[in-house]
Amino acid sequence: MVYRADEKGAGMINLSNQQKAILRQEENEFPKLFTHYSKTDYGYLFYNEGNKDSYDSNHAILLPERVEDLGVVLNDVTAFYTNKGITPAIYHPLKRDYFEKHKNMFSNHGYSVSLEPDRRVFVLSDDSCIVWNDSLDVRRISGWDNRITEHILIPNDQEYEAAVSMEKLKHEGCFVFAGYCGEKAVVYADFHVSPLGCTHFDYIVTAKDERGKGYARQLMHKVTQFCRDQNFPLCATWFANATSERLNIDAGFRATNLCFEAGHATYCCNTAL
Repeated sequence: MVYRADEKGAGMINLSNQQKAILRQEENEFPKLFTHYSKTDYGYLFYNEGNKDSYDSNHAILLPERVEDLGVVLNDVTAFYTNKGITPAIYHPLKRDYFEKHKNMFSNHGYSVSLEPDRRVFVLSDDSCIVWNDSLDVRRISGWDNRITEHILIPNDQEYEAAVSMEKLKHEGCFVFAGYCGEKAVVYADFHVSPLGCTHFDYIVTAKDERGKGYARQLMHKVTQFCRDQNFPLCATWFANATSERLNIDAGFRATNLCFEAGHATYCCNTAL
């Protein structure tokens, strides 16, 4: 990762325990905005039989403190999704080393575990230092623009994200900003203000054939300016790669003392059913 702090965390923003709890809860529950879900004794089962390619729309969230018998839970998750024709998948619980500590149980119940590096949470706390250059026509859109699907998502093999963003736009407090070169959509981002008291940055993507031109930087300059002007609470995100991290640091995001554990468990065989 690009951002570095010393071993004692110098240079990081220290979130309160309450802020951490809010961000953890939002990270678990934000798919409620755009997909169906079943709340269980042990967590959430998110699903959308009409958009099976969307990972965020189709996965289980386990709340470890509520899991009494992990084997029973895994069997329940597997049955729920296979009955809907959806590949069962479980996102890593927000508890340190949960998959690692229970890897044999997951394996014995037919799940392949994939671990990913922890995701450092960043919050918007400074002004943007990005220089605006008028290369992009940035618009806040209130209704879905099919050019985003045609020009960005289809060429990127991410058409399933269109249904996700369209569903978000039905909710108050959800925002989509898009950047255009002429009449071509080249980049877009969506985010929402949560009733929990934070602002969750959900997605930013540039058209495959328009990458490397600084369009995402220009868009995030305008988006973060909007968030500051509106005084949105606790604007937070994590980054999938170093390029995204660099541009968002320039847009005013700063690292915090909170990390989300990352990874997923995907069902691959029926050993336990």
